[in-house]
Amino acid sequence: MLSRNRRRPPLACEQCRRRKIGCDRKSPCSNCMRSRRSACTYVPVSYNRAVVRYIQTIDFGSSNAAASASSSDVSMLPTQESDSSVQALTDRVRQLEHVLEEFLELSDCSVTTQDPAIHGRFLKNRFFGSSHRSNICESKFRDLLVLLYQLNATEGSEVRILHEKCSQLGRTIKMQITPVPGTMPNIHDLVPSRSVADILVAAYFRTFESVYRIIHRPSFLRRYNQFWGCPLAGQGFMVKLFLILAIGSVFEPGNVSRPTVAQWLYISRQWLDSPADQPRLDLDAIQVQCLLLIARQAKAIDGENIWISTGNLLNSAMHMGLHLDPRHLVQPSPFQAEMRRRLWATILELIIQSSMDSGAVPQISPDDYDCGPPKNINDDQLEQDTLPLDDAQRLTDTSIQVALLRSLPLRLQIARIVNNFSSGPTYEETLRFSTELSDLYREAATVMYPRFNPNCQPTTFQRKLYDLMTQRFVLVLHDPFSMQAKTNPSYTLSRKLALKTSLHILSPEPTPPTEPVDYTSLCLSGTSGFRDIPMQAAAVLCDELLTQITIDKTTRLPSTPIKQYDGLRRPLDAFLTSNLARLQIGETNVKPYVILRCILAQATARQNGRNANDAIHETLRDGLAASASILEAAAGESNKVEGHNNALDGPVNTGGVSDEWILGDEFTGDFDSWLAGDN
Repeated sequence: MLSRNRRRPPLACEQCRRRKIGCDRKSPCSNCMRSRRSACTYVPVSYNRAVVRYIQTIDFGSSNAAASASSSDVSMLPTQESDSSVQALTDRVRQLEHVLEEFLELSDCSVTTQDPAIHGRFLKNRFFGSSHRSNICESKFRDLLVLLYQLNATEGSEVRILHEKCSQLGRTIKMQITPVPGTMPNIHDLVPSRSVADILVAAYFRTFESVYRIIHRPSFLRRYNQFWGCPLAGQGFMVKLFLILAIGSVFEPGNVSRPTVAQWLYISRQWLDSPADQPRLDLDAIQVQCLLLIARQAKAIDGENIWISTGNLLNSAMHMGLHLDPRHLVQPSPFQAEMRRRLWATILELIIQSSMDSGAVPQISPDDYDCGPPKNINDDQLEQDTLPLDDAQRLTDTSIQVALLRSLPLRLQIARIVNNFSSGPTYEETLRFSTELSDLYREAATVMYPRFNPNCQPTTFQRKLYDLMTQRFVLVLHDPFSMQAKTNPSYTLSRKLALKTSLHILSPEPTPPTEPVDYTSLCLSGTSGFRDIPMQAAAVLCDELLTQITIDKTTRLPSTPIKQYDGLRRPLDAFLTSNLARLQIGETNVKPYVILRCILAQATARQNGRNANDAIHETLRDGLAASASILEAAAGESNKVEGHNNALDGPVNTGGVSDEWILGDEFTGDFDSWLAGDN
């Protein structure tokens, strides 16, 4: 007869055992903390049969009476007649509890919910590589964020009530702008007046079209002028017009409402998806996809999951052969060849930026295409029979795109190695990539800051957007090593470069009085990289501020005046103000504003010798109250203007719109889900 295997004593808490997940065996364990469980209980050792059996395998040098107790006798322990036997077993249990406590203390870090060898993290059933904002921002302030989470998790607390109110108002605002199928007006009824449309079209062409080359301006404007004389235009033109108007509204706020913009975007997606059995494969469809991706990010309407959409765009473009140079085609016209090259360059830039936003490996490498760069010429020159020669030093309608394309192979390589799940770049690779990027950046300076023709310069928007799209790679390369520089001086260069890059991103050059503040408008309205890159830069500055305060407090003499750290506080205070402004113009995610405000309050408290936790608690409450007040006003105003009923009074038909439109329950997930939430 085979002997029955002895069961190993359960060491995990009862909650983790039921969920069949790893437990770190703390009290409470990290899993119970993340899931906000009020109880984290362990099976009492003295009443656990498996543990009692396990006692028999350990020799504590006690009497033979208890050692002779078999497993069949264990259930009868409470009714044993021999007091000495019971006392002996009780003593052994106490000794075993002490042994187990020591064992658990030694093995606190032996169980994790994610393999530490994986570079990146899982959030809400999605995997994000190292370039995602969560891996840069949260790693610096994990203790503070856990404290905020705990303050928020307390049932019935003022903080919890305020956060629930913000989440509820955020859902209301999003539902108010969600288009409902079957209620769409006639497509021509959504066109604004000619005066408004002229303003928005001009805003688009002076901003995004000067960086991402998608539309040929002269031919579009001819068709646009014809439209006002004969409004019965084809749907392809109407969809492009709606998307151009939507993007232009970022820079000319107050001309159209967000629900109207949401309807424009919804109609554009419908046009792309129909007919479902025959995908649209022509340049018009590629242009619409590019414009839609930019509009979703610039207006922060369904701006998440852009990386998935760029994959669809890439598949369509390669199916049309845009990745192949037009010289492979049979006698394409110069206009067709250049438009294909421009669109392919735009697609590559959208792919690399969305990959960095999502912490994902780019879907393409330089070996997968041979399409050459577009010529550095103006749009009106494209319509000539013979195209002029390139002049790399001359500023044209395509100069910014050409400058971005020069560094694209290197940036693709960086994005691929940084977001590799198995290993990141070595320090030697980081320094090499950083040097090569700096060299390319200096080459582009001849176009960005021309010395010999100061009257012909890029706009502030073009320069700042170019900086944002390229300097983010320097930041993501050096940030991991800059964190290690606190204990390892050999990484000091990375700390300096990360700090310098962050200051450059958060300290924009002043806009000349003759120029609109287009870049500021984009940062206030946009999502994805337009929001996340400044957030990552602010995290670097906040970490540096807290580090300097800590070092100075330990070395400062009592008679020395308290240092003010103006060089770090000024850009951070300005960024805090911009986050508040984002809420005022339609943002529903209160966490960036509230968390940054708490970090700055923590820094001020440490600087002045106050209790940091008390300051954080007070600031968290005040920040949520201010956010709730702003969201309440925004929800009421949107309700009044658009004539919607309160969306909280009943279910909302999302009509196939992405799940990102509707927020989930903020208080049922774990800490990571709370941090990644939309409110």
